[in-house]
Parts: sequence; C-alpha cells; structure tokens
Amino acid sequence: MLKRTILLMLILCSVLYCEQEAEKPPTEFELGINLFEGGDLPGAIEMWQIALEKAPKLAPAWFNMATAYDMLNQDSMALICYKKAAELDTADEDPWIYMAQIYRKQKNFEKVAESYENAIDRKSDDPELFNKLGIAYDQLGQYSSALAMLNSAVERDSFYMSAWVNKLIVHNHSGQYDSTIYYKEKFLSIFDDEPVSYVQFAIAYHYLGQEENALAAIDSALAIYPDLASAHYYKGLILLTLDKLDESMAEITRAVELVPDYREIASQDEELEPIKNTRQFRELIEQKE
Repeated sequence: MLKRTILLMLILCSVLYCEQEAEKPPTEFELGINLFEGGDLPGAIEMWQIALEKAPKLAPAWFNMATAYDMLNQDSMALICYKKAAELDTADEDPWIYMAQIYRKQKNFEKVAESYENAIDRKSDDPELFNKLGIAYDQLGQYSSALAMLNSAVERDSFYMSAWVNKLIVHNHSGQYDSTIYYKEKFLSIFDDEPVSYVQFAIAYHYLGQEENALAAIDSALAIYPDLASAHYYKGLILLTLDKLDESMAEITRAVELVPDYREIASQDEELEPIKNTRQFRELIEQKE
C-alpha cells in the first residue's frame, strides 16, 4: 500500500513539474522513477541527485528522493529532502505530512504537531489532517487543543469514525469520564459496532466506579473483536476491582499474549498491585518475548 501510494505521488509530482515549468525535467528524473518502480531505491536516488545538479529547484525530485530515503529508513536524509521540497513548493502539504510520519516514528510529538499544523495551513479542508493533529496534541498532553482539532475533523466529516473515537480517548486521558459517557448514546447511534469505543466507555465507567457497567461495555467490545488486547487488559483491571483475582490474571495474560507491550504497561500499573506478588504475575512479567 505504501509503495503504491508513493508511486502515485511520483507520477503526480512528474505531472506537476511539467505544469509548473516550461522545460521538461532532466532525463534522469524519469530514469529515477523507473528505477524506483523496479525496486532499486539507491539507483533512483542517484538519478535524482544528478537531476538536481541540473535543476536544483526541481521540488518533485527532492520529494521523490525523500520518499526513497524514507523507505530505506534513512530518516535524517529523508527529512532534509522533505524540507527542501517544502521550501521549493510552499503550497504542497505532502512533504509536511511525510515529515510528520517520520517524527511520529521517532516519538518527537512536538515536531509531529508542527508538521501537521503546516499541512493544515496548506489543506484546511482535510478532516484526516485535523484528526492526526488532534492525536499529536493528545500525546503532548494538550487535551483542549486535541479536542478542538478533533471537533474540526468531525465538522468536516460528521461520519469520520476515527475522529469520534479519538474524542472519547482524549476525554478519558484528560479525566473527563462524564463527557465520555455523555457522548455514548450519540456515538452508538452512528457507530454501534466499533470495539475501541466500547473499551473507552468501559474505562470511563471503571474510573467513575461503575464496575458492572464497565464490565458490560468491555464484554461488548470483545463480542465484536475477541482478540482486542486493550479490552482484555481493561477487563483485567475491572475484574480486579471486583475481587476476581484469578479471572483478572487470565485477562492480563491474554492482553500480553496478544500485544507484548502490555507486559511493560502491566509491570508499571499501580492498579495491579493486588496481584503483583503472585507467582503468575511475576512469571508473566519476567517471561522473555
């Protein structure tokens, strides 16, 4: 999927260049595309470098070279080239979007937010960009800004499920559990089979002390998607609150089996203190992946 998307972008870039410049790009530009399509990324980069020696302001070549470096996991070079492409074609949002993806991989969420802000400045009608900026703000703990961006996404597409779910997540992250429950009826009237939303309702009920409602919500999530790791993990927390230690341990174990990252999360989770000294829990945490 990524390669196909990038190839489409390469073709579009080639067309854009021809529209913007009176002269055709250097031959090496098209040769680079051909090499890229054949899977020779270093060869494609070499051709685009030669093209840029002849036409240094050829923004599509900088962008295409950036995508190749990106696919080779050479993040520093990819960022340099994306920035140059953005500098040369100031109206293009794509370099900023791809920079955001690299910064997300690096967990540099301030740069992620900055990149999506720049992308939105250039394409303010795209709900996906507002959604992704909202996620970045959430990861920075800027919950009011996150909700503002997610609301902007929903304003542009009222059926954008990801933005709706992310609103629930942000409300929970900010401790606004009543708000999560407030949106429950409205959300379910639009999307009644989205499992992550039921997990968020369960989390809200759990921290509001309504464990039976929390358990019902988490079971709804698992009925839709039995292998949803987050549902098993939070079911473990809920069952622990209900003093069902063995059942809780089984759910936490299942979460770790599905997504090993939950091993680290569980080891640091203060809510699991009642079972942390059990043999089963110690073995789970100490087990090598």
